[in-house]
Amino acid sequence: MSEANNNSNNNNEQRHPLQDANIINALAEGISNTLHEMAQIQCKFDKPFVERNWKPVADGTGVMEMKSAKHRGFLHIHFPKDAIVKIIGNMLGETPKEFNNEILDGIGEITNIVYGAMKAKLNPMGYDFKMASPTAEFTKNLNQLERTNKQLVIPFQIQEWKCYIEVILI
Repeated sequence: MSEANNNSNNNNEQRHPLQDANIINALAEGISNTLHEMAQIQCKFDKPFVERNWKPVADGTGVMEMKSAKHRGFLHIHFPKDAIVKIIGNMLGETPKEFNNEILDGIGEITNIVYGAMKAKLNPMGYDFKMASPTAEFTKNLNQLERTNKQLVIPFQIQEWKCYIEVILI
């Protein structure tokens, strides 16, 4: 490992978790690999940012509680309707006719895989994220109370659609 990488890793231990490059990279790699392997879709990432009271522009959201000895929060993965219909269609080999609970189940499964990939990458480094079960919701139904805390937002694009990974610590 280069000296620059060593310094970067040491700095991550002192940074706020929403600015931790290890977490950002693990999540970006998790969604990219998952969508590539399961749906043959490529992701392009924009610069991550931290903001308070950010509201996603999306239709369906995967939700996973994130727990470790040091942190508690939520992982949200937000998709617009057309993007997730494309993803699920590629996964199943046929395009879903409507945006319904079956689509939400697919979003939950994607979120579960991404969280598992993140845990597999970070836990050997001492992060100790615990097991959790995914849920998925229509984005408009998300709990807005969580949004008073700072959020890490990792924007990414699949084809012409903007999607978002969001981490909220509570």
